[in-house]
Amino acid sequence: TVRLLEGNNTFIIEARDSLGFENSKTVIMRYDPSRRFGLTLGFSPIVFPNKYGTLKAGGAVSLKFPQLFSSSHNFGISLSAGEFILSNPNDETVPVSSKLQIRPYGFAEFLLTIEGSREKSVVPFMEVTSGAFLWPKYRGDYYSTTAGGAYTAGVGLGLRSNGPNNAFGILGIYRWITNDYHRFDPYANEGIHGMFDLQLAYYLY
Repeated sequence: TVRLLEGNNTFIIEARDSLGFENSKTVIMRYDPSRRFGLTLGFSPIVFPNKYGTLKAGGAVSLKFPQLFSSSHNFGISLSAGEFILSNPNDETVPVSSKLQIRPYGFAEFLLTIEGSREKSVVPFMEVTSGAFLWPKYRGDYYSTTAGGAYTAGVGLGLRSNGPNNAFGILGIYRWITNDYHRFDPYANEGIHGMFDLQLAYYLY
């Protein structure tokens, strides 16, 4: 039994008869495994500009299905859910207990993966996403928001290992979030908002 690596696998087949004559042939077999799904854990330094406070950091868990529609094309979906810390402004009237609040959020996105050479032990790749930034209904001390969403588009760069059955990787991705985000934070500035997400990934083939 021979375990194939992703990409081109080279075999040299040798034959020898009883008289000692030899012959050999080189065979190159390409193996492109289907990626069933990936699991990522992300740390999110959030850089939304807003007036209400400073969104400092958060964490998220993502499920990725990079070849959901076809095993020969790296196009699928990504689903994420997480929370981040919302820090209130420096206002003496704000109670200490309200300085920090936890806010949930999620992403539902289409996912396109662009990869480099697969013959190497470490493979560079790019992820392009497009979808929705979602949040549930939330009631804080000074305001409340209804459940809603905003359009998002993202670009990320990363590296992953090249294993026969699974792989580990790291990815940094930045998402642009449209102006609808002000519904999420009623005191947000106008304009484009964004989030940087640093992900540790595990891919199962």
